[in-house]
Amino acid sequence: MKQTILLGFDLEEFDLPLENNGKISFEDQLNTSETGINNVLDLLVKYNLVATFFCTVNFAKNRPQVLQRIVRDGHEVASHGCFHNMFSPEDYLKSKEELDRISGGNLVGFRMARMQTVDFEKMKEAGYLYDSSINPTFIPGRYNNFKLPCLWHVMPNGLVEIPSAVTPRWRIPLFWLSFHNFPLKFYFLCLNQLLKTQGYAVLYFHPWEFTNLNEYPERNIPYYIRRNSGLKMIQRFQKMVEYSLAKGVVFDTTRNFLNEAGAFDSEK
Repeated sequence: MKQTILLGFDLEEFDLPLENNGKISFEDQLNTSETGINNVLDLLVKYNLVATFFCTVNFAKNRPQVLQRIVRDGHEVASHGCFHNMFSPEDYLKSKEELDRISGGNLVGFRMARMQTVDFEKMKEAGYLYDSSINPTFIPGRYNNFKLPCLWHVMPNGLVEIPSAVTPRWRIPLFWLSFHNFPLKFYFLCLNQLLKTQGYAVLYFHPWEFTNLNEYPERNIPYYIRRNSGLKMIQRFQKMVEYSLAKGVVFDTTRNFLNEAGAFDSEK
């Protein structure tokens, strides 16, 4: 069975410190994400990989050159809303239109900031084909999606839902925090189990993880987030990619994967 990793990066203004009563200017939010995204894009070029970038309009408007490079390098651009710290129902359509204009493409994917609850009907009305806003596990203080489906599926309104990666039985999440804090051997064991069982894995990260989050104590970032950031994150990511490539795993964008799977009637 073909095994595929769908890399996703939530590209946003780095407002995480503000959640923790830390201090960071808006310009530094943008600069941190820009530094990280350039590190990410360089890694993807090195290994000839493609990925999906879920971008906020707020970041894209302030750093359009980043979107231009993402498109130029052959990656997928998807919506992450207008702002990372707020959302209104109008933002489904507004973010799609703005990102279409800035990227020069036709976006089909959406991911809500912080994996919050979405309105599938309004998303469909705005013209999206798929959503990837569900982490089908339990994260204390965030969400309890333990009973939701783990596999991609077409919902009654025709919108495709493709959840992020969790292990088949115990639903251990393989998202960015796991990658920072799990021993790599255990993470690889879980990833390998998922790929053998499901055939694909939706892994998502943030570009700011690829910067040194330990340099600015005034940002008040918890240790479990700062851990293995910057150069250590780059090295861990390279090990994951090399481990996967050595096992014959392929990397693809979410749009390409779902299209090849026959999920989109309009793109068959």
